[in-house]
Amino acid sequence: MLRSFFALKNFNKFYWRDLSKRALGTQIKDTTEMVGKYEADATIVAKATTIGINIPMNDLKVNNTSLASLYLTRNEEVGGRGTSGTDLRPAANEGYVQFCNVIEQSVNLMPNETLVTLFNSMDALRTKAHALITKTKDKPEETPTKV
Repeated sequence: MLRSFFALKNFNKFYWRDLSKRALGTQIKDTTEMVGKYEADATIVAKATTIGINIPMNDLKVNNTSLASLYLTRNEEVGGRGTSGTDLRPAANEGYVQFCNVIEQSVNLMPNETLVTLFNSMDALRTKAHALITKTKDKPEETPTKV
């Protein structure tokens, strides 16, 4: 029985390593591949049956097939929506710039405590965002270290 356990552990080692960190499509593909190889190897199926893993493996196959179907359906649905966030970004940026200009003009012409607080919060957010964008865009090339 212990040999059966270790045989299954070695068989599944590649597939289970970091499985939850992979993209969902990759998880589905890898699980499908693993189940296919499992079903094709009579020795592994016999060992799985010996230790009672055959039923959970069958459930895994059914659930993975269901997940793959749902994943593909939702992918097609989302892909068919037309406009993406990237397409909407220029208009959103333009609207945000106009909003910021209105707030700034209001603070300059008719200041009140609420507008000043809002303006200061927006300025702090702008400063943080600018620092993050600058870090990613101007990331210096790694210089090789001398040995």
